[in-house]
Amino acid sequence: MNSAEIVEKIFSFFHKLVFGKLGGKFRLKSLKKFIDFSYIFFEMVGCHFDVLFSVYSKLYEDLVEKEIEVAGLSDEDKVLFIGCGSMPVTAVLLSEKTGCAVVAVDWDSKAVKNAAKYLKSSRLEDHVKLVYADGATYPVDDFDLVFLSYGVVNKELVLKNVAEKMRGNTKLMFRTSTESKELIDIVRKNLSKYFEVKNSVRSNRIPQEVSYLLIKK
Repeated sequence: MNSAEIVEKIFSFFHKLVFGKLGGKFRLKSLKKFIDFSYIFFEMVGCHFDVLFSVYSKLYEDLVEKEIEVAGLSDEDKVLFIGCGSMPVTAVLLSEKTGCAVVAVDWDSKAVKNAAKYLKSSRLEDHVKLVYADGATYPVDDFDLVFLSYGVVNKELVLKNVAEKMRGNTKLMFRTSTESKELIDIVRKNLSKYFEVKNSVRSNRIPQEVSYLLIKK
């Protein structure tokens, strides 16, 4: 077993433990700080090592391909990715696989700096434009698809901003975990205020992760 396979197994085990085992027993809020810290730490470390970035990309590749298919993305589309973190894997995959223009934002300045360094060192800076900004206030009216990552903390405010400012034909991709209480607290109570679910896709590599394709009501 090579180093990449070992890292992949460790990450997959961690993800399954948090969302599959613990997430089903506790309210998401009771684990939120631990989950956020774990992801931030992993990405802050991983952005400095090609093998970790490669593993991260491999884990999410099948889900991204499904998201692209259900959203009908093409090279003519503009995508806003909210919550890119230090390892903008999904944002890069979206651009590489479709040729679409991607703007990735995050309200953590350190994460944006880390992401920018990695993209530059890997010569991927032409694929994704990084912006230090809060998704709760960032303008969304110039995009064909808005992508909300699982790691976004202030989801309610971001969803409200997107719903109020997005164009009528803009789509929203919302990624979450099927095993967490977030589906109850956010998806059912908040998403239903603004959006209608058109489709959903699930990851083969990380079964607990699912993405919902939404349109404005």
